[in-house]
Amino acid sequence: MSEGITFKSLHVEGWRQLDNVDVEFHPRLTIITGANGAGKSTLLSILTRHIGWQKNFLSTPKVEKSGTKEFLKGVFRSIFSLSTKPSNDPNYIGSITYSNDTNAAIRLPGGDQPQYNLEIEGQQKIQGLHIDSHRPTYAYAPVSQIPTTAISSSDAFNNYNGELYSRYQGSYGNQQPVYRMKEAIISMAAFGEGNSAIVRNQDALDCYNEFVAALRKTMPESIGFRDLSIRLPDVVLVTESGDFMLDAASGGLMTIFDMTYRLHMYSRGKQSFVVTMDEPENHLHPSMQRSLMRRLMNAFPQTQFVVATHSPFIVSSVKDSIVYALRFRDTVGRTTEGFSASRTVVSEKLDTINRAGNAGEVLREVLGVQSTMPEWVDDELQSLIDRYKGNEINQDTLNGLRRDLESVGQSEFYPEALAKLLNTQ
Repeated sequence: MSEGITFKSLHVEGWRQLDNVDVEFHPRLTIITGANGAGKSTLLSILTRHIGWQKNFLSTPKVEKSGTKEFLKGVFRSIFSLSTKPSNDPNYIGSITYSNDTNAAIRLPGGDQPQYNLEIEGQQKIQGLHIDSHRPTYAYAPVSQIPTTAISSSDAFNNYNGELYSRYQGSYGNQQPVYRMKEAIISMAAFGEGNSAIVRNQDALDCYNEFVAALRKTMPESIGFRDLSIRLPDVVLVTESGDFMLDAASGGLMTIFDMTYRLHMYSRGKQSFVVTMDEPENHLHPSMQRSLMRRLMNAFPQTQFVVATHSPFIVSSVKDSIVYALRFRDTVGRTTEGFSASRTVVSEKLDTINRAGNAGEVLREVLGVQSTMPEWVDDELQSLIDRYKGNEINQDTLNGLRRDLESVGQSEFYPEALAKLLNTQ
């Protein structure tokens, strides 16, 4: 098996919305969370370019009164921050350190263009794969033919991942991704077992059986996954809740199946590798979000996961991990060069206590959601509180507030309503 280089740390400063961001990567699981627009996907994209999954960044056009247009890459520098940016290198925006302790500078390219890519000086070769936030749509795709030789695990991954990457880039391949997946599974099952006329292919059989074993670890317990069954031209999931075609799986189950397939096919023959994931919670029920990372880490122990997420269930799902929150802060005392920002983003490393609460507590304290109540409930509570505003807080007032809440079916929100009332006094 080959042992790959992984990520150790990342520093980004003075670029786009990112003021001062430091991330130390855990050997197994690093989670980056924050509000929309905080820069989670931007940070992830610096990593994904190492594994062949990249998209250009876009500059911001600026038109002068003279009509001259220039494209700004969003570089800025804080007067009061302890910047590590070399004074003679305006294109420097950070650095990345790898597990072999190699440090690589991250720079913007020169020139004036609407789109650009980053330059990483001393970039190391990383073994890994990226799972994007946008999941492919799946339609029925019967497998009409398979190759006359077994499809290897590396070809299975490349064929499937290639179809996904084509869609990520805005184009389409010759087949639906699910077709490539089913084609490989059927090929491995057929040529792996062999028969009286076809010689058994032990590697294909091992790959198939190991994939089924991985599914037993990653699929939710509620479905009761047992096995796969090849019923040409289809692949069928055999579960305690019934048998159904892979093409008919729900969005959540298909998401888990997709992740397991890619990780398994890529992992064979590798001692360690990196997996970056952008919003893996998409299509997943909260119970699946809660157990997703623990199950994937158990099924693929040689993997370093780096995850960007909004989900409080994923943030708090694994104790032995590192979690960073990207937080907006008001910006003052800043010099800019054609770029102005009143709010920028810094990183905050969270300890276990910060992320050990229930989903509501994580939403409030980590993700910055001020209230986890529905907005219409918040409005009704405020209307009730307005009735008691200015009244003396005594037993009659408290009893009246409780009765009013019970009358509209919201008695469970009494603590929140009382806190709001006390804040008005």
